[in-house]
Amino acid sequence: MKWIGRILYIAFVILILFYVEIQAGGANAFRQASYTHDTILNAVTYDEDGKEIDFDTYELLKRYNAAYDIHYAKAVENKNGELSYDTTTSNISDVYKIKFSIHPLVSMLPIRNTNMYHDGFYIVLEEGHEDVLYYEFEFVTFRLESNEPVKEILSSDFLKIYQTVESYRSTGFFPNLLLVSNYTLNTHNRGTKIEYYEYDIRAIDVYAYTKKQDSNELEKTFIYRTTDGSTSVNNLAGSPIVTDSNLKLTSETYNITKNIYETGLTDENILAYGIVTDYHPADLSPYNYYFFVIYGLYAVLILVIPYFWFFHRPLMAKIKKNKRSKLEDPNHEPLPQIFSDDEPKSDNE
Repeated sequence: MKWIGRILYIAFVILILFYVEIQAGGANAFRQASYTHDTILNAVTYDEDGKEIDFDTYELLKRYNAAYDIHYAKAVENKNGELSYDTTTSNISDVYKIKFSIHPLVSMLPIRNTNMYHDGFYIVLEEGHEDVLYYEFEFVTFRLESNEPVKEILSSDFLKIYQTVESYRSTGFFPNLLLVSNYTLNTHNRGTKIEYYEYDIRAIDVYAYTKKQDSNELEKTFIYRTTDGSTSVNNLAGSPIVTDSNLKLTSETYNITKNIYETGLTDENILAYGIVTDYHPADLSPYNYYFFVIYGLYAVLILVIPYFWFFHRPLMAKIKKNKRSKLEDPNHEPLPQIFSDDEPKSDNE
């Protein structure tokens, strides 16, 4: 029974180490997350009644990128040369009007054993309606290969945008911000075997979730679809309130790292792609206490508890046994006294 407990304890320690170091990313990941968390809370302003009146999404984006040593670039233009996708001028209910921009994510981090990088894109919600609890996005993606591209629908519970810091507190979703990375695109519905490809985005669908009148139930409304105008998206299901064919979001427009990886973030590259470097590198020193907390926990779990559980009693028993053996041995000579209050006598005394 004793060994069963010890085995379970060892398994527990391994589980803790796996979660903290592999799943969570270790002490540095906690520092980065705390820095971002505090940035979100500090970027919001309230009115006298405590209601949110403003939130600087780009301030969050700059600091988040600095914390994780990644970058974002200037917004990708749509087919009309505009920097956002906008239905606010459409003749529709204000509740369903939306405006967002798309910014490349520049990671400078290779995906192991591929010729790709952990790039992607951010969707920044610039205008929404306060009655919308959250927006949900779906993407029609085309896998780029030497043969005919493969059409896929990317939909997930993680592809949501909430609009308030209060929602961030309860859901963990960043306010007004959605990140879609190459990793996201390639792991969606792939099972255990992941093969990495580049993707063009052929269509973006946006749904708004609002509360039904006199009910706590949510109502899902298909408010917007933008496509690249190709024939491959002509027969998509659903009837959005607003449709356009302004989308221009190919792999070439948002996978930037492959173009600059060899030279790095030079002044020329930063200027050419509009890469934002504010707050880099982030000052994470106020969060260094995570090193002491986490490695202190490891010391307790790996050294202190195992010592008292596995070794202390046998060690104490062995010491007592040695002492008892010395006392019972008539030939045992006591160790010479090192310190004494009496002065040693000379041979003449």
